[in-house]
Amino acid sequence: MTMRSRRARTRKMRKSMKRTKARKPTKPTGMSRAYKQGGTTATAVSRKHSRPGRAA
Repeated sequence: MTMRSRRARTRKMRKSMKRTKARKPTKPTGMSRAYKQGGTTATAVSRKHSRPGRAA
């Protein structure tokens, strides 16, 4: 994939995520489990805190 715009890449990812959310859980449980319980995982929280320029 040659230099796609950042927006295009994230949109593609989001589209594919929508598909995976509906299916029954597969191997990597961490994120999906947190998503289903309406919580956040450690990675999500740390990413949120390390994000500059907006309220964490």
